Amino acid sequence: MPRSALAEAILAHVNEEQIVSMSCDLIDIPSPTGEEAEMGRYMRTVMEEMGLAVSWQEVEEGRANVVGLLEGRGGGKSLMFNGHMDTSYTGREPHLTGIGFKPKAVVKDEHTSVLLEFARGHGVAHQLGLGNEERLEPPPADPRDIDVEIAVLPA
Repeated sequence: MPRSALAEAILAHVNEEQIVSMSCDLIDIPSPTGEEAEMGRYMRTVMEEMGLAVSWQEVEEGRANVVGLLEGRGGGKSLMFNGHMDTSYTGREPHLTGIGFKPKAVVKDEHTSVLLEFARGHGVAHQLGLGNEERLEPPPADPRDIDVEIAVLPA
């Protein structure tokens, strides 16, 4: 089945190398439940670099929701992507060994092995990977003109 013009337009903004790189960055930041501060700071920086309006909502000391907003021109619906920053394991458990159990990304055969990605990783990177390296821009010819909000949360 041939791709639609809309699908082609969307895919033209997907940067696979950027998504893999960001996935690796995310995986390499330890963020077990209760220890997500470094991950939150990373997410805030990425969203700011993308040109999103970023809100930092500290829910507990060292734990924050990070919300990025790309405003449309108004009158349209809102679309929210949501993902968690925490992992179920710390990566320090002595009984969990090998690739996939430590906060260290391994790219092999075009696949990324992860800290089992428990609650985050690729999902967040994929949400943020829609856009070029410069910044996200609302599609100029989209009559629906939606607002896009991306939220990453601790546990």
